[in-house]
Amino acid sequence: MSIYAQIGMVDTQQIASNQGWGGFSSRVDRLDPVQFPILKNLVEEGITEQPQEALQELIRFVKTASLDYDMKEVAEAVQQNLETAGDREPLLITNGVQMFDGRKTNPRGYNQHTGSGPKTGDEETSGGNGSQRDEVRLGRCYELAGKYVMGHADASLVHGSIQGLGHPRIGHSWAKLTDGKVWEPVTNKEWKSVVFKAFFNPKEEHVYPRDEVIRETIESETWGPWEPAEYKALPQKATG
Repeated sequence: MSIYAQIGMVDTQQIASNQGWGGFSSRVDRLDPVQFPILKNLVEEGITEQPQEALQELIRFVKTASLDYDMKEVAEAVQQNLETAGDREPLLITNGVQMFDGRKTNPRGYNQHTGSGPKTGDEETSGGNGSQRDEVRLGRCYELAGKYVMGHADASLVHGSIQGLGHPRIGHSWAKLTDGKVWEPVTNKEWKSVVFKAFFNPKEEHVYPRDEVIRETIESETWGPWEPAEYKALPQKATG
């Protein structure tokens, strides 16, 4: 398997083999987090919303570190993509598996895109690390998003659709928070709105406040969607 860089909704570009990225990321792991915080976060989390700052740290790292040929090649590929991203687009490092497929995209195979949300005591909807449930989240977006909103007074439920690289638009559900962030149920993570839009290309169809979510769920005895006409044209097998 190879490692790719993705800038917003544009095509991915291969930047390394698994082995090559493993060596590079291990070297970055040993860097001082005070001097290289953004570069380390890019490697550990697989995403940065500060490509220009990450670029400057990468250049400084390459100048001062003793890197073998393979590591230099990976560093050059990452540098090219950071330069392309500029100061406008977030950069994602991925193993090629799309985030909305419900599988981890972290190139190191760890805990990518799963940890920063508020804790509820329910691992499925907490926004915690979600590692024990990742494999069963796909196809449950309406249920998980509905449960999340019921447990969070600061959240509203969205029924709509998303679309990623080379994939058809699919029905999807997520939560909007009062601070402007988005909680996405398959990745089990809070996203800044601009980043969520860049990678998921979402379209909102219906937004439900918490009390309406409770009412609709009880009356319909389903998690949704509750306005089926808008979703009949979307691939149901891929929903969520």
